[in-house]
Amino acid sequence: MSKEFSPLDKESISLLAEDNTLYENYIEALMLLHDLVAPFSITRSHQLCKPEDTKKRLTKLLNRLEDYEGDKTHKTYKIIEKNRDTVEEIAEQAKEILSVEAAYEVQINADKFIDALVQMYSLLRRERKRIKTTPV
Repeated sequence: MSKEFSPLDKESISLLAEDNTLYENYIEALMLLHDLVAPFSITRSHQLCKPEDTKKRLTKLLNRLEDYEGDKTHKTYKIIEKNRDTVEEIAEQAKEILSVEAAYEVQINADKFIDALVQMYSLLRRERKRIKTTPV
């Protein structure tokens, strides 16, 4: 499995930016995913919560999304779930570090994931701003 962040496609970004509930849930998921992968980054960002609490919050969020209907919600759910699995892979890889090279690889994977996550957040915010300022 790839250790890269799975982004939303352009159509999903637009649909998500128009739906307040889905938008808020996705932003929360990005925050939680960042919190889970941050300890493995070269920059060692500070976590907001304990990893166990963050995992529980992400599971609750995914459970909430399962209750919503529609293709865009299902697609968003699947992407969040895939990114959660990627973070878990990075965490597992970190447990198996046997060399400096392996530690560096974990850090690189975490940093690439975080960079892509932040880029997705930025794209989504720009689209949301564009939609809110576009006259109907």
